[in-house]
Amino acid sequence: MLVSVLIITGVVAFGSQTFERREHLKEVQASNTNIDSEEKQYLTGDLTTLKRQIEKGELSEEYMPKEMQNAIIRLYDYAKQVNLESNDLRTQQLVYNFYLVQEQKSIPLMLFGNGYKAQFRELVLEMEIPAFLFNFGIFGFVLYFVPFLAISLYGLYFALKHLKKIDTKYIMYLGGSFLAIFLSLLAGYTFFNSSCMIIITVINILLINKILKLKEQTL
Repeated sequence: MLVSVLIITGVVAFGSQTFERREHLKEVQASNTNIDSEEKQYLTGDLTTLKRQIEKGELSEEYMPKEMQNAIIRLYDYAKQVNLESNDLRTQQLVYNFYLVQEQKSIPLMLFGNGYKAQFRELVLEMEIPAFLFNFGIFGFVLYFVPFLAISLYGLYFALKHLKKIDTKYIMYLGGSFLAIFLSLLAGYTFFNSSCMIIITVINILLINKILKLKEQTL
């Protein structure tokens, strides 16, 4: 019962905030005033200004490394090519970080990441699953996120294999585990939030214990 209340509360809280933010972004886009009235804006105002400073050579590498500058230029070219909305920050963040890894060409950074909130302002990744990979690298992604993903997938596999033994509690635990992953991808700041992380950990532990009990019953 407690898990059900927590899941419903999470859906209402994160879901309503996400929908409100999307509506706000639509209003901003509709009333957006471009930096130049004759030029369509593909990135946010700050990023567009930054892109122009990079092209004019006004930024030193001490302020922003060359790899980051190149990634922003490539981001703008991509946004212009696909006619990206200037307020679509999540796409901009994802594309920028992908280009940054390509520009850095660094094995250590690929393995250990660029660090959390080490990026420029609004280019900090909001979606957590890509953030695990880009911010913490391959090792961080495997250590931090893969265990939760593995538990959820195995829980689904076990449920499909033993449908007759699955009860309401099992469904709630499994649903809560997958819900955390979906919220992490869509809303962000789920695994990174300490309070949510405690709840996610408890749900996954309950799911594991439930699987072990069901396995004992089959022996």
